[in-house]
Amino acid sequence: MIKTNSDSVNEYNMSDNPNKDICDMLIKLGEHERDVNGIIYKYHAYRKAAKALETYGKRVKSGAEAQKLSGIGPKIAAKINDFLQNGCDDIVQDSSSKEIDQATSPKLKSKSKKEVQNSTSNHSKSEEASSTTDDLIEEKFDKIYGMTKIDIMRLKIKGIKTIGDLRNNINIAELNEAQQICLEHYDDLRLKISRKEIIKFEKLISKTLNKLSSVDVVIEICGQFRRRIEECDKIDLLVIDLKTKSTDSDAEHKLKKNMKIIHKALFAEQILLKRLDLDGCHFVGIGKLEQSRPYRLINLHFVPKDQYICALFHLTGSDQFLERIHLHCIDRFILSSRTLRRIGQALVPGFPIKIKSEEELFDYIEHLYVEPKDRQ
Repeated sequence: MIKTNSDSVNEYNMSDNPNKDICDMLIKLGEHERDVNGIIYKYHAYRKAAKALETYGKRVKSGAEAQKLSGIGPKIAAKINDFLQNGCDDIVQDSSSKEIDQATSPKLKSKSKKEVQNSTSNHSKSEEASSTTDDLIEEKFDKIYGMTKIDIMRLKIKGIKTIGDLRNNINIAELNEAQQICLEHYDDLRLKISRKEIIKFEKLISKTLNKLSSVDVVIEICGQFRRRIEECDKIDLLVIDLKTKSTDSDAEHKLKKNMKIIHKALFAEQILLKRLDLDGCHFVGIGKLEQSRPYRLINLHFVPKDQYICALFHLTGSDQFLERIHLHCIDRFILSSRTLRRIGQALVPGFPIKIKSEEELFDYIEHLYVEPKDRQ
């Protein structure tokens, strides 16, 4: 069964990147932080955000939408939002001007070196305490699907800092339908899922899909399960369409049609019970094995057979491991959740490379093969 990046903005000059202008802006900001301010970690943060937008596959319409992607926090999301609303071509210069104004401020000049150091130290401690508090609040809301950092900040402003606060102030929280469902089942969704239970889900889902005469698919469990973690947070299932290739003229239509057939069948068998999101070929919902069992978060990712390996690689994770691999691919390859493309001499990505296994993928990018259990 068939079962990155350069220092130049041109790396993102791809015809299939609907967020190219935003990526260009972020790369410029990153280069400014590296070359002018000497802040390397911000340079990498902007590059990671640009990579997330590039592999997203569709145009982001707001900073809030962008922040749902891995690697994009509230500050970068705010810059994206500003860019989308105002078309800030001079955003780098504006940022630089603010830094110069702060550095040449008479008030700052009049301070002694010791005063500046004390002020910086106190500010750092305050920021650290605030960051710790925000992390704790964010951790409590991490089981609410689609809850972004901006949403959490908005709740915090309203005095909602715990799940108890949220339940007691549901009328002012302004949660969407998916978030309300997750809040309703919060106590279940925060429980870990054993490998044994996930295997039972896999068998039930496979049995259901095998009954469907109109689709020809196989499934594979990814995420934490494939990395051999004993207790998982959610169930990530990769569904491979064996009759569809990405090069088919009607590939997108067939994939979306088959995805609807599949999730309808899983609802009919009461494996899936509630839908949180359906975005093209990605379905998110909650289900349970039987009435006495807790609700579980289930992700279904539907791909054509020729994109199976790259999808499997990305869905296996971890985020930290994928980030290291993308850095390894800089200047040579564009590795997305669907394809691997070699970057040519003109920094233009070529056609997708045909890959038959993860081992072959690692060979192409000239990296030693890493077993899924070691991708932490």
